[in-house]
Amino acid sequence: MITVALCLVIGSLFGLAVSAQITPAGKKYTIVDLNTGENIDVYYDTVGWRTINKTSNMPVDYYVIVHDNSQRDTVHGITGIIVNNMIWKNPEGMWVFNEEKVKWDGNEMKMKDAYGRKVKWEKGELKVKDWNSKYKKEDDTKYKEEWDKIKWKDDEMKIEKGTQKTKTKEGG
Repeated sequence: MITVALCLVIGSLFGLAVSAQITPAGKKYTIVDLNTGENIDVYYDTVGWRTINKTSNMPVDYYVIVHDNSQRDTVHGITGIIVNNMIWKNPEGMWVFNEEKVKWDGNEMKMKDAYGRKVKWEKGELKVKDWNSKYKKEDDTKYKEEWDKIKWKDDEMKIEKGTQKTKTKEGG
């Protein structure tokens, strides 16, 4: 399941047209422009780093993927990253990032999601770091755990395997 979700995210991020509206697992979905509420077909422009509405040829700031089970995922049009619960409507009526959850300067995005993953996007380069955990027990045993790190740039994906380390205090 995670692999399929990762393939969908990576596929929608980097140039694959998402207008087919069927996932690799055969699940149907609809894409809705968050600002207009209209169903749209989109593609990702890897030169301008934008999601484009195929009909109007205009950039799409945020869109919603509505899955066949009615689950919804909100996607940032520039990065292609799912930003559920990380945006809000400002007083001018525009959807923007919640600055407490996401740092965005127009070229670089940094965020930490509800599961502890750190995500960094900059001009098509994506880095995802799952949780890291360090803790120490009363007997001075130290534990460090890291999940895999995924880096994506251009058409190349690099995965660094996570580690688990334990250090115990000798002589005690």
